[in-house]
Amino acid sequence: NMVLKRNDEFNFGEESSFRESYLLGYMLDTETRDSLFSAKWFAHPFEVSLKITRHNEMQEKKIDLVDTFNFLLGLYVDSISWPKDGLCVVVGRTRRGEKNMILWRDTDKVSNDDLNAFFVENLAALAADASRIYVNGDSNLGVTKDASSMWQLELTEAEFSKRMFEE
Repeated sequence: NMVLKRNDEFNFGEESSFRESYLLGYMLDTETRDSLFSAKWFAHPFEVSLKITRHNEMQEKKIDLVDTFNFLLGLYVDSISWPKDGLCVVVGRTRRGEKNMILWRDTDKVSNDDLNAFFVENLAALAADASRIYVNGDSNLGVTKDASSMWQLELTEAEFSKRMFEE
């Protein structure tokens, strides 16, 4: 699924060991980064697809970011619900027994204000004993936290990238 972006600034002429080293070292690391992981996926997490090759044929394949993230966290899922259009709520425990809540939203359908209101009305009691709450997209959900809650707000994109590529 890697896509190389042509950069005319670097013209090495004939094939050379320098050019080969550049292509392998720089381009694979830098120029293909967006095709390996894109923060844009998280604006519409239920519509992500990648190009894959099956039987020598390139095909678009829908990717389930919700399940992938659960796997990356090592989450034992207690529940997955879709309480409104464009919003998915996952609750589970990590291998260490910590309760986590993951809020997935299509950022065009569920704004920060909508998310905050929904959280306060429907999820605050459920989240009170959570260790972490993950949410995709820019969020100000932390302003809804009351003094008795122990959860820490995390950005899904950052954790996904860290667990996918750094660990």
